[in-house]
Amino acid sequence: MTRRHVNWQQRLSDVVREHREQPFDFETLNCLFWAFKGIEAVIDIDFMADYAGKSETLLMGKKALKEVDGCETVQEVLIKKLGGELQPIAFARPGDIVFLNESIYGFHIQQELRIFGPTPGICYANGMNSLFLGETGLVEAPTIELDSALWVS
Repeated sequence: MTRRHVNWQQRLSDVVREHREQPFDFETLNCLFWAFKGIEAVIDIDFMADYAGKSETLLMGKKALKEVDGCETVQEVLIKKLGGELQPIAFARPGDIVFLNESIYGFHIQQELRIFGPTPGICYANGMNSLFLGETGLVEAPTIELDSALWVS
């Protein structure tokens, strides 16, 4: 069983601070990579190495999901890698991965990105808000208004 790093809260805060204004980029920081960075901060497992150099474009990203993990969506990849099940959003804890299907508070999923399935974010701070990667940096959304969570333990 994987356990949270003894200093996971500080590590996650450092990741958030580092990426607060870093925009979406398929090659270096896409939605899956954002979730991977959060996971690495919390449980110290680097899943990004599997995808390095394989998702420079939309089509390459979609192909990489299938080739690397045999999955169709980002949500499926995260479930497979974490070995868990989706939980009701009310059970999301800080450091967990959360998912968003629709637009919320000005955060809009680009139409072409919807082929990747629900958008992953990171439940943050006291759990009241979650952070998603947007076009100009991180976007906050109220956690309770999201769809589901995946425990990172």
